[in-house]
Amino acid sequence: MRAEKAPLAPDYSFWLLPSLEQAPALAAEIAALAPAFGTPAFSPHMTIQGNLSLSLETLGSFLPQIAGGLGPLSWRVEAVRTSSERFRSLYLGFEESDAFLMLQERSRKLCGTAAGLSPFPHLSIAYGEPRSGRDKSEEAVRLSSLYLGTRLLFSRLALAVSSSRAPIESWFVVRELELGAGQ
Repeated sequence: MRAEKAPLAPDYSFWLLPSLEQAPALAAEIAALAPAFGTPAFSPHMTIQGNLSLSLETLGSFLPQIAGGLGPLSWRVEAVRTSSERFRSLYLGFEESDAFLMLQERSRKLCGTAAGLSPFPHLSIAYGEPRSGRDKSEEAVRLSSLYLGTRLLFSRLALAVSSSRAPIESWFVVRELELGAGQ
């Protein structure tokens, strides 16, 4: 008799989401590149910390504590970069920021782990490696002409079902908090 595998509990991530005004253009870039990179499209986001296995209720209660005292955050795109990392294949790189480090420190303390902390502030535009002869460095040059030196506004902190172990198409935001709301 074969034992049935119990479904895995979802992992979660804390994400910063771009403003409602800027998110559609970023989502369109991601959706346009996804087929060429052989991955599903995903919502534009900046990961604070991912692969968190605490309960939804616990993590949801952390949102106001992580966001506490912060209004919308604006970052200048300093570079469009490529890497061999699956989830950072093609991304917008931002300047280092005390606000980003503070968000990570709050998350780390509340969650009790440094695992899953993003290595630096960035917003991925494509995951994986390009297919059918596409060159990601050419895409980086094209995206540089659109985004280099511009400022992106991140106005919401979100809790998302997402992890490096879950299929991208299963990721979704379960809760979000407007930065600066109620302050």
